[in-house]
Amino acid sequence: MNLPAYSVVIPAYNAAPFIGESIASIMAQTHPPSRIIVVDDGSTDDLGAALAGLDAPLKLIHQKNSGPGSATTRGMAQVTTGYVATLDADDLWERDKISQQFAALLTGEAKMSFTRMRNFGSGADIAKSDEAKSGWSRSTLLMRLETFHKIGPIEDMPGYRGDMVNWLAQARALGVTMQMLDQPLARRRIHKGSLSWGRSAAQDSGYMELVLRAMRRRKDKGA
Repeated sequence: MNLPAYSVVIPAYNAAPFIGESIASIMAQTHPPSRIIVVDDGSTDDLGAALAGLDAPLKLIHQKNSGPGSATTRGMAQVTTGYVATLDADDLWERDKISQQFAALLTGEAKMSFTRMRNFGSGADIAKSDEAKSGWSRSTLLMRLETFHKIGPIEDMPGYRGDMVNWLAQARALGVTMQMLDQPLARRRIHKGSLSWGRSAAQDSGYMELVLRAMRRRKDKGA
């Protein structure tokens, strides 16, 4: 099967230690992308140096620190292929992730494809995570570009957590169909300093905003 061309959008904040490995996992795909768009979200490390010399079709964009949702949306504006995938800058893909997702997308009715994830790294949070329920994530998403434009920008929540949860809720409200592949085709890196590390009132404040928005959506639907 001849698979369609696609791009990858990576929001990156202080990701210099990990982004080379992440991009290597993209380029190792059985169906590699036409372009990888990295959006530097106001990093204080030398992301450009980490990207220099990598054998990949890279485009680097800079913006002031605004959050992963904003950075992802900024990258989407640069996509010219009909399909697009996204990846957090410290996560990894298994080699046949994209080919398996295309096989499912092109033969079904879903507009967005996700896969399960495995956690790796260091820290107690790994053992606490329920990997069987994971995967509704930026790092596993593949979709048509027109689907993104139908849903609209990804809005950052307080604390920079929950932006994808809110965006997927908007997608469901619009009737966008989604599929979840049971295979764990991505790996989420858990490390100190990542948004997946630990709990804090400041970072978790976005989840309260998500609850309030969900309640408003249910109220509006019942009105």
